[in-house]
Amino acid sequence: MGQDCGRIFEDLLHNSLKGLGYNQFRGKQKEAITAAMRGTDCLVLMPTGGGKSLCYALPAVMTGKLAIVVSPLIALMQDQVRNFNNRGIKADYYCSTRTAKERAAIEQGLQGSTDLRLLFVTPETFSSEQLVEHLRSVYARGQLALVAIDEAHCISSWGHDFRPAYRRLSSIRRELPRVPIMALTATATRQVQDDIASSVLRNPLRLCSSFNRPNISYHVRYQLNDSPSAVSQIADLIEEMKDSTGGTPCSIIYTLKRETADEVAGRLKAKGVHAAAYHAGLKDADRAQVLERWSSGQIPVVAATIAFGMGIDRACVRLVAHLNLPKTLEGFYQESGRAGRDGLPSRSVLFYDVDDRERMDYILGKEQGRKRKKGIRNASSSTDVDRGQQAFYKVVSYCVGEQCRRAMLLAHFGERLSVPCSGCDWCLDRKKVSQQLSQLAMEGPKKVREREQKFGGRGFVRYGHDQEGDDDEEDEDEIESVKGVSDDEDAMLAAAEAAARAAKRGRGAGPGPFSQAAMFQELESAEQRYAQNSKESSLGNKGEVILRKLETARTGPAARPVPGTAAVSDSTRQAGVQRILQALRKSAAANGAAESQLASAARAMEQECYASSASRPVYLSKLAHSSTEAKSLNSAADLAAMASRAPAPGVQRAEASGRDYGMASRQAPPATADGRSEEQRGTGERLHQLCEAIEMLMSGGGPLEPGAVEIVLKNLASMQKAHVTASLLRETGIGHRVKALSKGPEKAVATAAKDVVANWKASICKDAS
Repeated sequence: MGQDCGRIFEDLLHNSLKGLGYNQFRGKQKEAITAAMRGTDCLVLMPTGGGKSLCYALPAVMTGKLAIVVSPLIALMQDQVRNFNNRGIKADYYCSTRTAKERAAIEQGLQGSTDLRLLFVTPETFSSEQLVEHLRSVYARGQLALVAIDEAHCISSWGHDFRPAYRRLSSIRRELPRVPIMALTATATRQVQDDIASSVLRNPLRLCSSFNRPNISYHVRYQLNDSPSAVSQIADLIEEMKDSTGGTPCSIIYTLKRETADEVAGRLKAKGVHAAAYHAGLKDADRAQVLERWSSGQIPVVAATIAFGMGIDRACVRLVAHLNLPKTLEGFYQESGRAGRDGLPSRSVLFYDVDDRERMDYILGKEQGRKRKKGIRNASSSTDVDRGQQAFYKVVSYCVGEQCRRAMLLAHFGERLSVPCSGCDWCLDRKKVSQQLSQLAMEGPKKVREREQKFGGRGFVRYGHDQEGDDDEEDEDEIESVKGVSDDEDAMLAAAEAAARAAKRGRGAGPGPFSQAAMFQELESAEQRYAQNSKESSLGNKGEVILRKLETARTGPAARPVPGTAAVSDSTRQAGVQRILQALRKSAAANGAAESQLASAARAMEQECYASSASRPVYLSKLAHSSTEAKSLNSAADLAAMASRAPAPGVQRAEASGRDYGMASRQAPPATADGRSEEQRGTGERLHQLCEAIEMLMSGGGPLEPGAVEIVLKNLASMQKAHVTASLLRETGIGHRVKALSKGPEKAVATAAKDVVANWKASICKDAS
């Protein structure tokens, strides 16, 4: 009897499959469908193009019941509804963009017998009481086949596309307690899988297809000094592939900025390649037209931001190129996986540029401040930022690692490749890749130094994702980059805010990228407004204006800035050791470890940061990475390995108590003919060092240790009677920097610093009178 039932089910399964136009199951489709029919929750991992939609559609067809499908994008839902209806499966979608009449018609259908088999909803809509009430009615009548959650990695805060609304889908189990839930995704590490399972599933069956896409050949192209531009290389590659594809290959070129997408499309067209740009800055009608023409083959090449993302359904993509480094390997895998969904040979090409890496390092380093400013939940913790940096470093490792690309990519998802793939640039020509990496190692530091000299060691980068929204149909910003010279962090932030206001207005004005001209116009207007309000000038607050006037009256026009302030000072290095030491104390490796071991490891790690840094910004970036690394050490062996990295000669012992932090200094900058005495130049440098040390020690956000507080207060006391001029105060920005200390936890340090500055200003006023 049991065997007969099994045969009947198998026959029904295959007949239903053929009725939809398919001859056989792929991957884990059959297991997923069977689990849903038996009422079992399941987590389905299939590669892009692996046929996930059949997993939830077939149970609905076979049972004659309704399946609810949670989907992240309205455009994706519309596309899937159209495809299913074309196959004879009645489908519809329910979201806030539908008219009241359309929603009412769907709701009425849910109250009685209906031939609707698939209803697509956004995660935000699913939590609305209005829809849930109707779904309870369907559930009570036994007419609900399952709930499918597409792109389920969005549930997990560890995922690369986390969305809070997805997290709230845990309410499904409360509202519909016995309905089977199927979570589907193409990109989920083991950690993300566990998070999905614990959030919305109950004792799920895990069905994991291989992440390997054997028909995709993976390549990394290094942008060296003698390399042609990335666009030229893409044009040559497209030309080279024409013979094997019978014409211009269907291609997607991903960029981070809208303006880059426009530029790439324009340059390719100038080279005779039929291409178009796609990004969130275009009008809806223009984007829809580009997508339609690309999907139909009228335009073979599209240069796009990640707005051209989930739901792109064209099987014959032969080339996916990334002009910029992705933020995560999951994102890279998903985007590169849009190539070769028909199983035919295809290519993934990722361009690696040192400037691009430094830019992303800077972006991720500023991420926490951006989150805190926007009031994002849990932004006070550095966990999310550290997690983002760690994810990005895995992308970098993929690019510069000397091993099979495919093996590295699969290892990230917990899958092992037993033999080299023979389908990536490393496996095809190891010698060439090794030579290019050696050349990159020599050119990279020089390139960074040249850029920092050009831009004064600082630049401001503002970014966001060009990702389509859901119910509110809004688009987030893409990365916008503003490079300029600024010696003052506050000035950089002010510039950024002005740029953001201009960008926001620019988005409402119509299509096209936000221009730097608009930003500078905004900055100029802001300065004019401030000058008019203050009746003085655009120099700053009244205290700074008074100081400037006093100094000009006493000594003449202000001199040039103190030389050498961009160098890594001894005080900064002392604070760097403390920062790493504090991180080590929080690591698992610190359990049972001697304090001397921790201090030794901290010194060694700081010395590595210092020895490999061309400038202070690079040093601070490396220090942040080392602090993250220190916090993640797990064992005494890891700690011993760190401690064994002997510091270079000249670096003295740093006691764990917080005293005697002797450091090897770089050569002092040469004297300049600025009319200042040696005492004035030395005082200026000490002011910078003092600010740097305090700011670095307090960057962790928590209270300082007694030894560190002692050092800061001692330094402040020694500076009480220093000969400080108004120009020195103005150049160091110490007034603003000290004021910022009052927001931190160390009130004693903030009060002492304020007293010192007040004494200096009083002394300046007395001398002027």
